[in-house]
Amino acid sequence: MRNLLSILLTLILTFLLIPVRASKPLQSPEPSPSPPRGAALFVVDSLMPEALNELLREGKLKAIPFLIDRGFYWDDVISVFPSMSVVIDSSLLTGA
Repeated sequence: MRNLLSILLTLILTFLLIPVRASKPLQSPEPSPSPPRGAALFVVDSLMPEALNELLREGKLKAIPFLIDRGFYWDDVISVFPSMSVVIDSSLLTGA
């Protein structure tokens, strides 16, 4: 009885683990005329907007004005609570 159960279990697992092949090969979708555009989220941890705005006014930041001119910049956002990096980043990534 034990051998029969072992054989039956082996057969069931074998059929479950064997990949199923498609009857015809999958075709790739038609290439789009232009690649889809992505988004980049630039977050500086623990940087207050006052300090960033002052550095922008003084011209000490070289790449940030380029990003601001070609994207969006908000300096009046309110953090989630507790305001710890892992909680904030999790909120940004999950939307929760």
